Amino acid sequence: MSRVVSVGSVNVDHVAYCDAETVESLSATYDWFPAPGETVRVESIPGEIEQYVSETHVGGKGANQSVAAALARPAEERGGDNPAAESVFLGKVGTDDDEWSVRETLADYGVDVSGVGVADCPTGSAHVFVDEAGENYIAIRAGANGRVDADYVATHAESILSADCLLLQNELPVATGAAVLDLIADAPADVGAAATATAADAADATATAADAADATATAADTTPTVLLDPAPADGAGRLVGHPAVDLLTPNESEYAWLSGESTAPGAPESDLLADFAGVVVRTRGAKDVLVEDRSVGETFAVTPPPVDPVDTTGAGDVFAGYLAGELACGRDLRAACRTAVAASACSTEREGVQTATPTRAEVREFAERVGFTLRE
Repeated sequence: MSRVVSVGSVNVDHVAYCDAETVESLSATYDWFPAPGETVRVESIPGEIEQYVSETHVGGKGANQSVAAALARPAEERGGDNPAAESVFLGKVGTDDDEWSVRETLADYGVDVSGVGVADCPTGSAHVFVDEAGENYIAIRAGANGRVDADYVATHAESILSADCLLLQNELPVATGAAVLDLIADAPADVGAAATATAADAADATATAADAADATATAADTTPTVLLDPAPADGAGRLVGHPAVDLLTPNESEYAWLSGESTAPGAPESDLLADFAGVVVRTRGAKDVLVEDRSVGETFAVTPPPVDPVDTTGAGDVFAGYLAGELACGRDLRAACRTAVAASACSTEREGVQTATPTRAEVREFAERVGFTLRE
């Protein structure tokens, strides 16, 4: 079976649904308050903010993308002509009361959480503000995510290198993301097949010789394809320039920041993407997704189906998780992007992130309802 591994953040999300006046007031009061669609890092959240919070649930870009990859693989489509990818999450939770609910929640979606560590601090958290148009504004505090370090990466090197597709975000320390990329860049070209076979044996000690042979035969003989979600964009420059990154999935504000087009305070003046030679998949909300494969000089666009969004929070995570799941199973880039676009659009019709992430069957039903072709 193909494997998608996400090395990333997991948070306890505190969600606040706000009217336009409240969002405007918060933005004017707090200089850290995010722009629409932006994720920012903060050291603390003022206590008075809690009056707006109405929901609390599991989130974090790394965890969200793992859930999307897991839901992209229904049991009835495993094997045969419709292979499916196993979804693995690597990260850390805290010793607080949220620890077991976090792990159990992800496991309930079919995510492998056997490698999740525990840090001697609170679980990471995020305050997610959603306005009346469904636009989101996110402020994150690292918590246990800040304890995911190079030693943790080294401990789980075999699992990371066994991935067909690896999802990475910028909600962990930048040095940790760089350690993951260094591990992949320095690995022998044939490490993927060996690591996948070993991981399969470890997951099922009773596997038959035929099972092991099949795992080895179907494993990629290369290192993982790396999908980097450069969010938050601040500090992501060190990662986007790494040679191990194959594909970037920035949204509009992140692309503007990385390309030197942003006028936000502290934004780089130079184009950090100038030397990137992989694939840039630029998500733009309800507008066309722009795909630029710089390795072959090809560009194309995918027009999302029309929807009336209820909540756009996590739509990018759904996109990234589905995209990784599709690519891990050998789908071509165009087909993978179309499925990911449909899944992302479908998710905006419901509140929440993981709870709004559609199954593959729901994506098909959605595509039929709105007249969107999954494969051209």
